Amino acid sequence: MLTTGQLSVGHVFRLLPKVMGQESISLWLMFSGVGSALNLLSVLLQYGVGIGGPVASLIALLFTLVISVVACFVHYAAIHAADMRLADRPLQAVQTLWIASHRFWDYLAMALLMGFVVTVGTLLLVIPGLFVWIAFSLALPALALRQFGISESMRVSWLATEGRRWRLLAIWLVCVVAGFVALIGVGLLFAALFHLLGVGPVAVQFLMVCVMDPVFTGASLVVTGAVSTTVFRLMELEAPEILEA
Repeated sequence: MLTTGQLSVGHVFRLLPKVMGQESISLWLMFSGVGSALNLLSVLLQYGVGIGGPVASLIALLFTLVISVVACFVHYAAIHAADMRLADRPLQAVQTLWIASHRFWDYLAMALLMGFVVTVGTLLLVIPGLFVWIAFSLALPALALRQFGISESMRVSWLATEGRRWRLLAIWLVCVVAGFVALIGVGLLFAALFHLLGVGPVAVQFLMVCVMDPVFTGASLVVTGAVSTTVFRLMELEAPEILEA
């Protein structure tokens, strides 16, 4: 059970092995499988059946939306999986998906709202986008773990991150940089493997879209879910008066 701890880069990442267990791996594999299957079906409908023009674009958009919804669902479940690990009460991946089914549409609405707000901030300039992202970075775990409403979750996140945004920025920058390095490393490894096997560029593109993209996205979902949960629970210990709202 997490009873003490400091909100810092080192402490958050030292806790990651504790909060990411078998259920996180299962959620990652589930998303990778579902995402790969949906991408493959989309490609087959567009190119295998020969559907083109506006219909092909509509099919691609539809499958993208479905995958995005599935991604939100898995991310929501990953937050609960990490939280149960922190509480020393790990659950099976199926159980975390069942928990995530409750209030999922609120969570999806929150995710869409967050995406819109951050996008607007980024369009204004990159710095406002980062500021908004950090200021509302606790909104999703607040909604998931404290059962706050959408507006209350955003308000609590704004208040709780005040005076701590540089630390939060450092935590998330380390997460992003580590993910980017891992992505490049794995990408180069597979590029070398494809080259040795003589795989053509069309097949490589097909594998990247249908297989590698869901695998990388799934890993990002479970890792960011674990990090945001850890940060939220550490913030509870540091600023209990705000998160008791």
